[in-house]
Amino acid sequence: MLDILRRNASSWIIKVVLGAIILSFVLFFGYQASNQNAYGSASAPAATINGHDVPSGLYQAQLEQNLNQMKSSFQYDTVPDFVKNLAETNTLRQLVQRTIMVNATDKLNIAINDEELAAHIMRIYSNQGAAFDPLQYRYEELPYRSAQLGINFEQLIKEDLAISHFYDYFGNVKYPLSVSADEEQAMKTKTWTFLELDLDKAELQKNKTLKEGENLDALKQAFLDAKDEKTWNKLAKQYKLTSKVLGPFSFADRRATLPASLSADDQIKLFSLSAATPHFEKETAEGKLSLFFFKDSGERKLKPEEEAATDLASTSFIGSWFGKAALEAKVESHLNPQSK
Repeated sequence: MLDILRRNASSWIIKVVLGAIILSFVLFFGYQASNQNAYGSASAPAATINGHDVPSGLYQAQLEQNLNQMKSSFQYDTVPDFVKNLAETNTLRQLVQRTIMVNATDKLNIAINDEELAAHIMRIYSNQGAAFDPLQYRYEELPYRSAQLGINFEQLIKEDLAISHFYDYFGNVKYPLSVSADEEQAMKTKTWTFLELDLDKAELQKNKTLKEGENLDALKQAFLDAKDEKTWNKLAKQYKLTSKVLGPFSFADRRATLPASLSADDQIKLFSLSAATPHFEKETAEGKLSLFFFKDSGERKLKPEEEAATDLASTSFIGSWFGKAALEAKVESHLNPQSK
């Protein structure tokens, strides 16, 4: 599995999971815990992610690993404060990513039995050229690692293995965005222009944009009932709202133009809009509502390098799923203000 990940390390989402999978391996041989936890008890939560507590011992261990890696880029043993702050931010982000993956494996009932766990532990020792002493492991190393990290170390290994299996199952699954060569060619030449409008209830109430007796649902429905651009813009002006023009842009340029919060499913719905069905709505993780309106479509001339046929457009299933899960994750940090 690690070999597969290394060969595909150009994918950012694979990099995320590679870091999660080797976490238990690095902490087994590469981490010498300090005697004092800067955040109190090792089992005290450093953060709560989607209702799941991440122990401060695990956070500190991962933070120290990140800092040690960054130190190699500097001449001295110490690193500047801004680098420390970056390491703290990256550590929390890594643990958010890892927790999302662990929660997904739990929901899918990806379980690791004792035989697989034992085989993996033996491989860790073998890869390090170290002799395995079962008594020393059971009564010294395992309790020590568990106490320092604030989590049963074998549970940590099982979580890493479950994440590995998750990628075995879904890592190569692609989500098709076009179904034929003709459609693919059309997606190259066609351009789209949309109008985007964000409705923020708190902002509308603060600015007293909504009249007495009006509510957000009624305002939203008024925009969704708009049959043409003129009516849409008239409503926006009436309620002192700004309607952003997206485009014209091609399908290939969508990532640089569209909001990052739009998943692959959202994009498919958006590109399916037409004059007959011009509306699409998307609720963001912050509770805001984004409305999209089909303005028009056109054609563009292909560049010479674009003329050659290419594979049908597709997107990674895991990439699409993870992007949406990360945006919707509820994260509460229990660290000091400098570490948030």
